[in-house]
Amino acid sequence: MKFKKIFMVLTAAALCLTVSSCGKSGDVQTSGEKKKVSLYVWSTNSDIEKAVMDFNGRSTAYRVEITDYTEKYPDEPLTHLSNDIIIGNLPDIILLDAYSMPVESYIAKGLFANLYDFMDSDERFNRADYLESYFKAYEVNGKLYELSPEFSIHTIVGKTSVIGETSGWTMNEFISFADENPDRNIFSGIYNKGNILTFFINSGCGDYFNSRTGECRFDSEDFIRLLEFCDRFPNETPENYYDTIDMNEYKTQWRTGGTLLDFGFISDFTSLRRDETVTFGEPVTVKGFPSEDGSGLSFNNYGMEFAITAKAGNGEGAWEFLKYFLSNEYQDKSYMFPIKLSALEKKAEASKERPFFTDGNGDKVYTDIETIGGQEVTVGANTDEDIRRVMDIINSTDSTWNYDSKIAVIVTEEAAAYFAGQKSAKEAAGIIQNRVSNYLAENR
Repeated sequence: MKFKKIFMVLTAAALCLTVSSCGKSGDVQTSGEKKKVSLYVWSTNSDIEKAVMDFNGRSTAYRVEITDYTEKYPDEPLTHLSNDIIIGNLPDIILLDAYSMPVESYIAKGLFANLYDFMDSDERFNRADYLESYFKAYEVNGKLYELSPEFSIHTIVGKTSVIGETSGWTMNEFISFADENPDRNIFSGIYNKGNILTFFINSGCGDYFNSRTGECRFDSEDFIRLLEFCDRFPNETPENYYDTIDMNEYKTQWRTGGTLLDFGFISDFTSLRRDETVTFGEPVTVKGFPSEDGSGLSFNNYGMEFAITAKAGNGEGAWEFLKYFLSNEYQDKSYMFPIKLSALEKKAEASKERPFFTDGNGDKVYTDIETIGGQEVTVGANTDEDIRRVMDIINSTDSTWNYDSKIAVIVTEEAAAYFAGQKSAKEAAGIIQNRVSNYLAENR
């Protein structure tokens, strides 16, 4: 009996060492055990947690451990995360949140590793298998510091019969278009002055600021005209907006021509077709945000974005974890556009069949039928031409959604003074330029 108890204790101890190191998961692993890969996140989510579980279950060499700052520091998670990053208390890999973290500033400070170095030294990885234009858009001086496994494209869309067939326009052309249609809504009434300003600044197409170089141009004529345009909208979106409007009227505003443009989020191969069949009811042009050059289109990854730190203690393990998101298995299941070409081709091919599920009787029930204006509208399956148009849009996108929470606060504060009539647009722009310039200089 005594022998049996000793055997059980020894067995439990052995299992503890093998599976979890008995609570010492942060210790350096010895030979034969998995090496720790530290992952910092501002706030975790089910997708990340599942990915970590899957990776840890499959990898024989590495084990990812998450530090969730929202859980660790519930009062000031972002402050603590930023402080740790700045003082050099860095993980191996970090999940970035461009809406809350000054990612561009981190890059300018040299805190992140060049991902191309990992790609090019890995004999099992081939850059040519992935979307080149996506990598190029995120490059800084030929280096890649951040990467997301999937994306959508942010743009402005309108009826071809209204805005023409050609994509792209300057700010002057955009303002002239708005001036020529004084009796129409340019954008939906759900948007207010601040919403519109935020969309235009962060589109990355106006180049109003560049955290990497420390340059900004908020005192430009383009930005002043943008402020004046935004002033045409209400100060605030009406409270309980959707409860106070006729939903049929809301859904048909673009079809009837009452509203001319919409902020488009092209996230799959059917997005464009849905715009034409449902939202606008006729052919559309993906016009893009106003810009002096380029397509006026920007990549958006909605927070699923990673960086490997420049001084990572286990950079190899961090790269293996990042590669999990670049694998066929993960890419083929992407909700938005995947960045691997083979997965993108599969998505395109799948869009040539109408989506459906099979009911209890074994019959197909199609899910691409929407009701608008009291009538059922079928989105339908993509044609080869539909797919070509979407791929042309993807390949011509050359900017990234550009957000900095501190700059957003500065612009919002000073623009509010203009919107309230306390300053002219030029005066507000000058103050924004000065404050943002100082902020960028301090954080380089």
